Amino acid sequence: GGPYLWVGLPEGCSANKLSEMAKKIGVSISPSHLFNAKEDMANYFRFNCVATHLTEKSIEAVKKLGSLAHTLAE
Repeated sequence: GGPYLWVGLPEGCSANKLSEMAKKIGVSISPSHLFNAKEDMANYFRFNCVATHLTEKSIEAVKKLGSLAHTLAE
C-alpha cells in the first residue's frame, strides 16, 4: 500500500512504452511489471501521489502524461 494511484491504459497500450516516452520529457511513472510479473497488467502503471496538494508542476506533468497516453493509444 501507500499513496499511489494505479492507472490503466486502454488494452494493447504498453505502460513500459509510456514510461520510456515520459522519461524523455521529465515525467516518471512505474510500469506494473516492477510490482507484478503477470502480463495481464502490462497496460497499468503506478503514479506517486505523495504530495499533499497539487502544484503547478504536478498538474503540468499529469497533462503531459495524458497527452503521451493519448498518442500511444492512437
